[in-house]
Amino acid sequence: MKPTVTEHEDGFDIDVNMSKRHYNVGKNNSFYGKHHTPETKEKMRLAKLGIYDGENNNMYGRRHIKESIEKMRQKKLGKKHPEKTGEKHHNWKGDDAGLAALHAWVKRRLPKPDLCEICNKVHPTDLASVDHKYVRDLNQWQWLCKKCHFHSDGRAEKLYHNRWGKQN
Repeated sequence: MKPTVTEHEDGFDIDVNMSKRHYNVGKNNSFYGKHHTPETKEKMRLAKLGIYDGENNNMYGRRHIKESIEKMRQKKLGKKHPEKTGEKHHNWKGDDAGLAALHAWVKRRLPKPDLCEICNKVHPTDLASVDHKYVRDLNQWQWLCKKCHFHSDGRAEKLYHNRWGKQN
């Protein structure tokens, strides 16, 4: 495989998509089908140990600027495999998922408001199921502060009843 060269009126154009890495892929690689011994792997690991630590690290004493961080974030977001997410993923459990998985699913999809959806006073910290059925319906979930969540779950009433033996 050689890079293609195209002649234009203003000069030549070399296909930049062709690089050395394409020459040594698969059966073209001299190490194709061979394996390193465990001893060789250990030697390679020890040789690399400490090379990139402290002052030897090229980012030592530096920080990424916000634009670079955003670029890296966007690039990582683009690496998702839409064909393997959600219901198409082999580990998808649907409505049989546990409470933690269901809460995580809702947290990714339901934006957090600035204030609790009941008292409108405090920043919300908890996700609560409105009807306590825990289904994958975003309309059945709300963001609440700790106090409102405690009261909406009925935990406050149970605590009062257990301590003093009577109901409100």
